[in-house]
Amino acid sequence: MLLLQRCCSRIEENKVNYDTECSSLNVNRINFLQIIISVENAIILISAIWYLGMTVRFNRSSAAPDVTQDEMLTSFLHSQLDNTNDIGFRDEDYLDEVLEKQADMIRYLKQHNAHLGKKILHLTHQLNRTQTGTQEPNQ
Repeated sequence: MLLLQRCCSRIEENKVNYDTECSSLNVNRINFLQIIISVENAIILISAIWYLGMTVRFNRSSAAPDVTQDEMLTSFLHSQLDNTNDIGFRDEDYLDEVLEKQADMIRYLKQHNAHLGKKILHLTHQLNRTQTGTQEPNQ
C-alpha cells in the first residue's frame, strides 16, 4: 500500500510520462501500479475466503436459534400425540370416552353426596344429643 502511495505521489508531483520506468525492475509506472493493485486484491480475496470459512464453521458448531428449536419441539409433540386435538376432528371412540368419564363423575358425585348427607345426619344427631344432655330440666 505504501508503494502504491509513493508511486502515485511521484506521478502527481513530477507529472512525468507514464511510460517511464518506476523502479530498477524495468517496469513502467502503469504496470507497476497494476501489479501492486493485483497483489493487494489477491491478499484481500484470500483473507475474505478464509474469514468466510471460519464463519461457516462457527455457525455449524453453534446451537440452532430458539425459534427453530421451538418449531422442532412442537412438531415432535404433535407427531407423538393422538389426532384428537385436531380442530374439527371427532372420533366415536373419543366421544364414548368423554361420555364414560362424565358418567363416572356423576356416579362418584352421587355417592359423595349420599355420604355427606349421612354425615350431616350423624353430626346433627350428635349435636341434638349434646344439647339435650347439657340442658337441665327446669320444669
